[in-house]
Amino acid sequence: MKSLSIIIVSYNNLQVLIDCLDSIKKFNDIKNELEVIVIEQSENTSIYDFLIQKYPEIVTVRNTNNGFGSGNNVGAKIATSEHLLFLNPDTILVEPIFTFALSKFNQF
Repeated sequence: MKSLSIIIVSYNNLQVLIDCLDSIKKFNDIKNELEVIVIEQSENTSIYDFLIQKYPEIVTVRNTNNGFGSGNNVGAKIATSEHLLFLNPDTILVEPIFTFALSKFNQF
């Protein structure tokens, strides 16, 4: 079981998603304790294919676009950690935050 699962719902915005995923990889301060789940909801299968080839360590799910909330629910169902962090695909990390986030989650 991982310590933290990040769930990102994406729809047809590959470059934005690449920037987000690269920043997560760069600033991952919990290493193997982090699970990243991308729910790709666009009809464009080339985005899904690209993600599974470039980011094999990320759980990538191709999903029918039933809305943002529905996509987050799909990610939550397959997450393996107790703590879930829902992240928009246009988020770009500028520093490590996961150790801090886990410490805050564990206070409650």
